Amino acid sequence: MSRAKTGRGSNQYRDKGNAKPQNAAPAANLLSQLVASPSGLLAEDSPETDRFVKEQWAPGEHGWFEYHCLESPESGDAQAWYRSHQQVQILTEQNSDAYIDEDGHTSFELRSEAGQPKVYRVQFPDGLEWDVFEDELLTDPAGYSRPDPPPQPSILNGWPELPELLSEIADIARAHEPDWDAVFEGQQHDWCGEASRDTAAYLNQIGITAQVHIGGLRGCHHSWVELADGTIIDPTIEQYIDRTQDCTVDRSEVPWLSGLNGEQVAVVPPGHPLRAEYQTSPRRRPVIFKRHGSPLTALEPKHT
Repeated sequence: MSRAKTGRGSNQYRDKGNAKPQNAAPAANLLSQLVASPSGLLAEDSPETDRFVKEQWAPGEHGWFEYHCLESPESGDAQAWYRSHQQVQILTEQNSDAYIDEDGHTSFELRSEAGQPKVYRVQFPDGLEWDVFEDELLTDPAGYSRPDPPPQPSILNGWPELPELLSEIADIARAHEPDWDAVFEGQQHDWCGEASRDTAAYLNQIGITAQVHIGGLRGCHHSWVELADGTIIDPTIEQYIDRTQDCTVDRSEVPWLSGLNGEQVAVVPPGHPLRAEYQTSPRRRPVIFKRHGSPLTALEPKHT
């Protein structure tokens, strides 16, 4: 079942993962701990894979996704490649040119031989929806024939002076850190909200589109910053490290990046396991903050 594939129809998320900051310059890969080198390979389906495919998938079913196209960050479907080998939910069968012979017969084998497969809309665990070919949906991960994909690179990859940027974010977080003795005595605080708003304002000011998201982290109220490609910057995750409450986060779970002076900032790229733990409240919309002189001005309302 070897064939080259060309297109997957309309995808509202297509190519967003390849976006780069307009003023980015060539720089050393400062996110090398998060990014693997691209293979640039065109995947070939294995005969073994055929034992784990289905003739028809129904909405609501779950299958195992394995990407079978160009394995490269330059692919228009790179977002799907980075999510290969994940369980997905079938949303619907899409309109496609799936093969039917002159007698009206069709089957997985006939469609494969003609190179005209069915196409399904699926949802990944992180919420991304994508169109995939039927041979990329398997009934069991035992049918995988391709290597695991690399972690998805962040939009920050290649950003000049990244350590300085991270140090600035760490400084913003420290400037808003509350008096913990007063907090333990009952004083209210919004450390994550205040630090996230100023972090988003700083990033937008230097040309990195950023939004404040308000919701929860493992059940605890939280705010964080999200970039256009889904990368999360969490300037105040420290408050949840090694806590006794249910929303505790182990330090080893967090992908840390270091600033100029060794400051550690949580930068969670799309596809990272911790990414799914951040849940935006359904009653709130992301908010973009920009500096119009002072103070900060919200460009969108916090509430729907």
